[in-house]
Amino acid sequence: MLTKKIDIKSLTKDDSILSISDHLFSILSELPQPFILESPASEDHKSGKFTFMGADPFLTIEATDKNITINEGSQREELAGDPLTAFNDMLTRFREKTHPEYPFSSGAVGYIAYEAGEPIPARKKDELSLPDLRFGFYDTVLLYDHQKKQLTIVSTGQPEKGVKKKKRAKERLDQFTELVSKNPGPKEDEPKIGVLKSNFSRDDYIKGVERIKEYITEGDIYQANLSQRFKAPFSGSPYLLYKRFRDLNPVSFGGYLGYDDLSIICNSPERFLSLRGSKLESRPIKGTIKREKGAIENYLQIRALKSSKKETAEHIMIVDMVRNDLGRVCRYGTVKVDELMKVESYSNLHHTVSTVSGEPGKGLTPVDCIRAAFPGGSITGAPKIRAMEIIHEIEPNPRWIYTGSIGYIGFDGNMDLNIAIRTAFVKDGSIYFSAGGGIVADSDPAAEYDETLLKGDIFKEIAESNKE
Repeated sequence: MLTKKIDIKSLTKDDSILSISDHLFSILSELPQPFILESPASEDHKSGKFTFMGADPFLTIEATDKNITINEGSQREELAGDPLTAFNDMLTRFREKTHPEYPFSSGAVGYIAYEAGEPIPARKKDELSLPDLRFGFYDTVLLYDHQKKQLTIVSTGQPEKGVKKKKRAKERLDQFTELVSKNPGPKEDEPKIGVLKSNFSRDDYIKGVERIKEYITEGDIYQANLSQRFKAPFSGSPYLLYKRFRDLNPVSFGGYLGYDDLSIICNSPERFLSLRGSKLESRPIKGTIKREKGAIENYLQIRALKSSKKETAEHIMIVDMVRNDLGRVCRYGTVKVDELMKVESYSNLHHTVSTVSGEPGKGLTPVDCIRAAFPGGSITGAPKIRAMEIIHEIEPNPRWIYTGSIGYIGFDGNMDLNIAIRTAFVKDGSIYFSAGGGIVADSDPAAEYDETLLKGDIFKEIAESNKE
């Protein structure tokens, strides 16, 4: 493994986190499958210190249902089987030692779609067709340390071995060093979003909420998350739309993934799972209230959130579910709640967040941990499998990337994955995004519908904000 520190001042006069990210990503986007995983909220929140960037993976793996495709160089392999098993096998093949300073120095970056989780009925027919799992394997990664304001290029030389590995590491380090010294590409076109259309009518969404409340009354579930999907014509730069979301509301688990046929825009504040050495951690969010402008008004909002019996009951229920999920793979007695119902404040919202952790059993891999807990309980309901069955019954379309996970799994066994909420994707001239909320016994169906509309309007408002 080779590393090289780059003088930020030689690249750009503005050494702020966001400006450097945009500068470098504009250059990396010249290569196939560029990615950026950002934590610009790290000064206010627990989660991040680094921004990770990369492009040009040496291997890609995609899977839909049981059909798996692996591309490595000029070789293409198609096989049938369990996607997570195949993914785990590929990660094991490229094992690297943990870097003492950098949490992610090489590995797989991509997404796992919601329907790749617990067994539910067959996916409904849909105009979209996306892989359930899609990851690129990256041997060279750019890391920007927010606190030190330092950029480092890390090159491992994967997938080669021995002398060839050292040679490739040097060649790739030189390649990316030269690349980042270039000027950014031309200014991108303004993002424009057309008329929004939902897969739910108002009446049908309200009926869906009422049906969930009936299931709760009948004792099937305690809560379920119901979402509606919006679609609109889209033109311009998906990355500029991502940039505007991030600039207005910096979060700890945001990211952008660029593919030839798909662009993913994620502004998520929620961690699904992280694994660092012998510590597995999840940070579920359940409980949200609007952030006001004045200090007194905000104090009252936070107090109202903390004192809400409804929000507290929902949150404790989700924490218990996460404890159970982690307990499937963690050593007996190690699962604990490190923080309970801490309020985190973002630019427009206050969230209630808890931290649950445990120590995975010996020999278990990151993929084993994902399999035990995916998808996250905060966006399904409780009990999880029954809630997912009810979601499948009521929601007209598959969720695809929404409420799945986006992030990295390192060749050293470390990982960090978010829950893909506040996430949109652009495909074939259209943008798709979903908004939803947790339905409980005392939910107001009309208010629940109006809340999803409010969340959906944010995408168009930001696209039309003309911040540039």
